[in-house]
Amino acid sequence: MLYCVFVECNNSCVSSNDRFVQDKIIWDTLHTDVFLENLFSKADKFNFLNDKSLSGDININECMDGFSSLMHDISFKTFSKTVSNKPDKSKRLKPPWFNNECKLAKMPFMMLKDCLIVSVRMKISQCFSTLVTIYAMSKGGQKDCFSINKNSRLERISKSSPRDFWKYIKRYKIILLKTIIMLTKMTC
Repeated sequence: MLYCVFVECNNSCVSSNDRFVQDKIIWDTLHTDVFLENLFSKADKFNFLNDKSLSGDININECMDGFSSLMHDISFKTFSKTVSNKPDKSKRLKPPWFNNECKLAKMPFMMLKDCLIVSVRMKISQCFSTLVTIYAMSKGGQKDCFSINKNSRLERISKSSPRDFWKYIKRYKIILLKTIIMLTKMTC
């Protein structure tokens, strides 16, 4: 059985009314015999490329370019079709003024833009981590200070006014009991 790789020719893309008109190479099993005849008619060119590559007269890249262009020509002669379709974002044509000079100028711009975005993100993440550390230290310090003040206040109250001390302790005991009761109801 003969298989063929789908080959697409983008040399003649024309946009008309927001639609692409392209010449494509699309495999069709009805034209297999014609394709084989065209391949055998070009056998001398394939043999020439093979002999040149084996003898070392041309390098492998030139040989593969010749082989690819020969296969493309044979396939295009046999299976070419003109198709039109709506473009999606990846297939949109560049504006007519966007030439190779613009493309060459855009590449370093985009690379620098990506580097800038990465460096800004790194700076922001460093600042964020510094601020998180400062906030955590501040919060921990304030929590410790509050606990020390509360404990010293409780110690003073326990000696000066035991009744107020036990009211304070009892309030937290009641809250703790209510929490335990609520948790047991939820689990049952």
